[in-house]
Amino acid sequence: MNRPSHLATTAALLALSVVSGCGSTRFVVVQNQPAGAPGASAPATTTVPTGPSSAEDVAAVTKLVGDALSTDPDVSFADRLPFLDDAEDLKATADAVQELVSTIEVDVSVDDVVVSGDDATATVSVTSGGEPFASGIPVAVKRISGEWKITRDGACAVLSLGSPCPER
Repeated sequence: MNRPSHLATTAALLALSVVSGCGSTRFVVVQNQPAGAPGASAPATTTVPTGPSSAEDVAAVTKLVGDALSTDPDVSFADRLPFLDDAEDLKATADAVQELVSTIEVDVSVDDVVVSGDDATATVSVTSGGEPFASGIPVAVKRISGEWKITRDGACAVLSLGSPCPER
């Protein structure tokens, strides 16, 4: 079995799967370099909010990231869409990521959630075979009409590791 090398020319691509309720998720490795890898292009900039985070908001955002980006094959993109803001055009990306999930699994965990008012950032890390693969992946989240939703850019920060997001 060929294993991805750590050379800049060898890439790995991720797709997200959730381990329900524990703030962890599972990813699939395929063929693009993750954010932070040597030679990888810089991810979209996400401003990390500052200020106090309530335990309730942190728990809600942590759960949201898992629910919205789950690759559970029994959950359709239409079922995920209510967790996402302005992401209707991501169906093909999410479907491609969904297809990859059954290949090579790696672990993803939410390292931190910072909430400031109606904005939040969940920071996730990915390990593959127990080794660090990517870290510091920002997932932007905002509260809209009282409900937390992952922004399109936040969803793409993770989904684009498995399949490119369409340009706007």
